[in-house]
Amino acid sequence: MVDADTPVICPSPFIEASSPVWTLDYPLPGFLYSPLEIYPIAGKPYLFPTEFSPEGEQYAERLSTEILAGAGRFLIYSRDEKVQPWREWFSRREEFSGWTHQSLGPFGTVEVVLFEKRPDGREQIKRGD
Repeated sequence: MVDADTPVICPSPFIEASSPVWTLDYPLPGFLYSPLEIYPIAGKPYLFPTEFSPEGEQYAERLSTEILAGAGRFLIYSRDEKVQPWREWFSRREEFSGWTHQSLGPFGTVEVVLFEKRPDGREQIKRGD
């Protein structure tokens, strides 16, 4: 299901992942994303700030049109309270109106949500909640 090219949105679980410490080009490995070193993911991580911000939303908009919509699937992976706001945000995007999204957990305090394009392109169906 997840290969090395699958995009994975990774909001940082740490409050320090805010501007000016967090930037669009924050490198891995790094303390803001240390769980990724302990619990690595199979896909391609896209690092997000801990909270919504204008920079984060602009980044998400650009990813939505340039990468995510063409990928056919992507994941959001972080602490549960960091995943849900981005899940709602992506589910409202026009690019993903024909996609499903479902929780793959529970995994303790970690949440993983899979967004996937429906092969028939029908309206979005929410599953697993």
